[in-house]
Amino acid sequence: QPSFIRQDIMALQAHFQAKRDWAVQELQALGMRIRTPRATFYLWADISGLPEPLNDGVTFFENCLEERVIVVPGIFFDLSPRGLRANHKFSPCAKYVRLSFGPEWDEVRKGVAAIRRVIDHANADGGARM
Repeated sequence: QPSFIRQDIMALQAHFQAKRDWAVQELQALGMRIRTPRATFYLWADISGLPEPLNDGVTFFENCLEERVIVVPGIFFDLSPRGLRANHKFSPCAKYVRLSFGPEWDEVRKGVAAIRRVIDHANADGGARM
């Protein structure tokens, strides 16, 4: 493989690693538990330690929408065959959200700032907006 291809690969890896490491550090500082991914630009955030009701993935998602940032509730990834879980609260994924650090740096920073506002609002007012 030509050396310029290897250089591009290394530059891309360094770019995404820097965004990943920054996002993980910032989100952990907000009270989320995150296992650092090795091969993707998505983060799974355990939000069970956030103040109620933000510690529910759907509620967290709804509150983030108010700040114009999208996270994906973990229950969207719960494969419940034949609808066996009628209530998402019983899903093992209910206290998780998935986030991406794939967008441009500026968008990742704006997203984390929006998430910080959601959590700060809940901490100041004793709960989520919804």
